[in-house]
Amino acid sequence: MGRLTEDMTRLRGEIASLREAREAMIGDLARDTQAMRSSFQSAFSHMARNARVCRAEFISAFSQMARNARVCRAEFVSGLKRNVAEMRSGHRAAISELKRNVANLRHELAADLMGARQAWCGAGAPAQEGSGSSRSGN
Repeated sequence: MGRLTEDMTRLRGEIASLREAREAMIGDLARDTQAMRSSFQSAFSHMARNARVCRAEFISAFSQMARNARVCRAEFVSGLKRNVAEMRSGHRAAISELKRNVANLRHELAADLMGARQAWCGAGAPAQEGSGSSRSGN
């Protein structure tokens, strides 16, 4: 055989081996792609299940938190109403006490002024409370 024939035979063998390697590489790529797809699908379905579970847990926790907040707000408002009612009744009692004290002070002042008037006019002077004649003490 001649040199050309040997080179052509060697070249044909290289082409065949490269074709086989390329076909093997394409087969490996197809298998790897399929494995990655199935792995991704299982991971995605697992993640979707977990997301549904997490979402359900979140909804449950949020609902419980809303119920607790509603109860706390109701207790707060009830306590606030009770405190305001107690404060109002306390203020009413304090105002009544102040009114009694002022009335007592007015009566004491009136009695003291009456005593001063009697002392000024003399111990036996009659009180001239509603007689209509008023004396000016200037």
